[in-house]
Amino acid sequence: MFFNANNIFILISFVYSFIITTFFTPLTRLIGIKNKLYDIPNKRKQHYIPKVRIGGIAIFFGFILSIISFQILNNFYFLDINFIQRFSLPLIFLSLFFCLGLIDDIRPLPASFRLVIQIVLSSLVWESGLRIDELNISWLNLDNISFSIPYLLSYLFTVTWIVGITNAINWLDGLDGLASGLSSISFLGFLAVSLYSNNYGVAIINAILLGSSLGFLKINFFPSKIMMGDGGSYFLGSSLAIVGILSSTNSDGLLSLHIPLIILFLPISDMTKVIFSRIISGGSPFKADRRHIHHNMLSFGLSEKRAVIILYGISQWFTVLCLSLLTNKKVLIISISTSLLISLYYFINRSSKE
Repeated sequence: MFFNANNIFILISFVYSFIITTFFTPLTRLIGIKNKLYDIPNKRKQHYIPKVRIGGIAIFFGFILSIISFQILNNFYFLDINFIQRFSLPLIFLSLFFCLGLIDDIRPLPASFRLVIQIVLSSLVWESGLRIDELNISWLNLDNISFSIPYLLSYLFTVTWIVGITNAINWLDGLDGLASGLSSISFLGFLAVSLYSNNYGVAIINAILLGSSLGFLKINFFPSKIMMGDGGSYFLGSSLAIVGILSSTNSDGLLSLHIPLIILFLPISDMTKVIFSRIISGGSPFKADRRHIHHNMLSFGLSEKRAVIILYGISQWFTVLCLSLLTNKKVLIISISTSLLISLYYFINRSSKE
């Protein structure tokens, strides 16, 4: 039954986070204007006028204030969600990723230094027990089959996953509304997964993150007046990496790795393609350029808005694919994917007339 206490609080958390972030975003823009914290255009970037680059503050505060408010309500109504005790360390690590990005937005840091700090933070996440180590492969029609990843490989996989997804979202933050929109779709997918498995604590986090990213998207969509900056992209990226693990781990501690891999297929495939392309051409895999999928779409003649909407549709399709595999309802992917494609066609044609 949908209207139980846990689901109602999940809905309230989403709405509250959305409202708080929507409220804080214009205030954050004013702070950025007052302190001249602009992202300056160059030949690699898509925008042509300076834009405030500290929008991540609004996303983060929307998230944190919602977490605090939910914990107060949780204590008052005695919900069966051991929230702070279970998620305190992940919340601290997400805050540190945000702080790293925000510092870089205010006073740019060397890329190598940021990478080292990301590795250190990801190592601490692994040390806290949030790691990729016990994999569930029953989705391959092998009932109750799982296997353990060796200690060192578990560390390498976990750190690579967190650092990789964090930077994958950062790299996709090249068009108005792209990173915040794709993050919103992914959080919605992880919310559905956590609800399906009755993992209400993780569902609350996903709902709050969904509200925060959508609240920012409301103002960040084309033509935007504010950018999330590294603070926002590092926070959303690290959040997706961590909730991807939490949402896909069952009550026995087994991780179904195919779930986050499918939901996050677009940022993962873009990063993989760009890194290999840079290496093959003899350049540094970490040097910024215009080889990303959104840049390719613009070079094909698509407008910025149309490119973003198409990428939304692709991300939605993979999210639906994951949910259909999870629920074993093949008709789900046919019906929902068809409706998504029709909606995508409608919005593309509508945007082309604007």
